[in-house]
Amino acid sequence: MVHTPREIQARFTRHYEALYAPGAPPMESLCSDFLADVELPCLEEEQMEALEVPLDLEEIRAYLTPARVNRYFAHQDEACSCCSCVGVDFLHMLWSCPPLCCYWKVVVNCLSECTARRVPFTWEACILGLFPRGKWHRAAVRFTDLGLITAKRLVTRRWRSSDPPSVQAWKCSFEVWTGAEGVALKREEVLGLRKFPLSAGWEELMLRLRNMNGDSAVGDSV
Repeated sequence: MVHTPREIQARFTRHYEALYAPGAPPMESLCSDFLADVELPCLEEEQMEALEVPLDLEEIRAYLTPARVNRYFAHQDEACSCCSCVGVDFLHMLWSCPPLCCYWKVVVNCLSECTARRVPFTWEACILGLFPRGKWHRAAVRFTDLGLITAKRLVTRRWRSSDPPSVQAWKCSFEVWTGAEGVALKREEVLGLRKFPLSAGWEELMLRLRNMNGDSAVGDSV
């Protein structure tokens, strides 16, 4: 079902406000409520969707702190720092601002090319990590989620900035995080802590990311 922009804004804002509400319910409950509200079914455990969503929302709560949220909502009547639109909403600040849309489009293209899977260009996918994974390899799921989380970190660190994050800055930061994650995966496998080996598939994904250049999915800027 396709929601109107007003419906999307209302749903998005309501669920984000729940993250900061006093006495908020457990994260798993918030995730289930959101999945039901946007009519995305919880998938089977082996498809990993339900397992990844709580982690993704925890990341959002960690980087979109109450101070940052309050700093924006205290000035809703001001123009957007990036595109000068007046009266923008919370979703605009994270996703629908035109310069940010360009940034997210390149991030999605890069992740799709690296994993050879289609990452949807939607706010549900990019901001909340909500999209069906089907029979994706576990390494591709983890790689995609880490790429989206890295992209969100850069957006929140440049909160109310006059420029969107640089795609090249995202790629450099993502390479650092994937390298650290690769070391951790190898260590877990050596110690017998991981039932499903991921390091081999992870190294291939890292190589594809490093081989991308300005003529591919990633440019110097957006």
